[in-house]
Amino acid sequence: MLISDYTLRLAQKHVEEYARREEAMDQHRAVMKKCDTCESFLCLGINAYRWLKQADDTLREAAREGLEVPEECRDELEIAYRDWLKPCPHAERLIEEQQELGYKPENLEEFKRACEDVKKQVRLLDMDKALDDASRGVVFDAQFWAATKKVHAS
Repeated sequence: MLISDYTLRLAQKHVEEYARREEAMDQHRAVMKKCDTCESFLCLGINAYRWLKQADDTLREAAREGLEVPEECRDELEIAYRDWLKPCPHAERLIEEQQELGYKPENLEEFKRACEDVKKQVRLLDMDKALDDASRGVVFDAQFWAATKKVHAS
């Protein structure tokens, strides 16, 4: 083998390395784009949560100060809490994809705290509604009574 053959082989080796690096960089850019997309989406959720929390705090403060808070406002706040949770499965998929690729979104912990707080608020709303129903004697819904009739009719 001539020296020029080694030169050619070394050149080929370096060209292959360079080509693989380009492919790796393309893959890295794709992953980073997904990461940016995930972090941006989580940021939207965090921002929406902050506004939701501010609205909730304002309504609570108004009630503590003796101002009348219309039921419609409380209902809209409840709907907003429940609506906030709807995109969470999508966010969880994005997070999972990032973690499988070895990345952790920077705002993940803050988003998780927001999720837990919103879930807690929805649970409290559900418990409040159940207590309210119980105090009015509405312990069982129509579906329960229909099922009970079917059992006794058999």
